[in-house]
Amino acid sequence: MWALDADGLIVRPGPRLVDGVEAIAAILHPDVFAPHEATARVQ
Repeated sequence: MWALDADGLIVRPGPRLVDGVEAIAAILHPDVFAPHEATARVQ
C-alpha cells in the first residue's frame, strides 16, 4: 500500500499536477522512475 499526498498534488489543478503524475508513475513503475518525495510505502 502506498500513501500519496493527494491534496497537494492531484486534487488541486495547476503546475503541481505534473508532480502528481510523476509520483503515480514512480509507484506503478519503480524500475523506470525514481522515488518521489510525496510518496511513502505503508506496510
